[in-house]
Amino acid sequence: MPPGPWGLLPYIGVGLQVNKAAPHLTFTKWNKQYGDVISFTLYGMRVVVISSDMALREAFITKHEHFSGKSSLILHVLQNNQIPTCSHTKNLI
Repeated sequence: MPPGPWGLLPYIGVGLQVNKAAPHLTFTKWNKQYGDVISFTLYGMRVVVISSDMALREAFITKHEHFSGKSSLILHVLQNNQIPTCSHTKNLI
C-alpha cells in the first residue's frame, strides 16, 4: 500500500484527523508529506487517494491489475483547489 498517515484509533483510523468541512485541505497536507498517492484507514475501510494526473494514469493503466474487480470508494482530489468528489463502484475496470 502507498504511504500515508496512521490513525489514532484502530477502527476509526484517520477519521478524527480529517477536516470534515474541507477534507481536500487535509488530503493536500498529506500529499505534501507523503506524495501524490496516499493510503489510510477511514472507519474500517482502506482508502487510497490519488492526486495527480500522472499517478492516476499509472494506477489505472500501468497497474490496473491491482484495482481490477475490487469494490472501492474512490476519492478524486482534483487539482487547482477544486472540491473533491466521491463515487462508489463495484468494478473499476
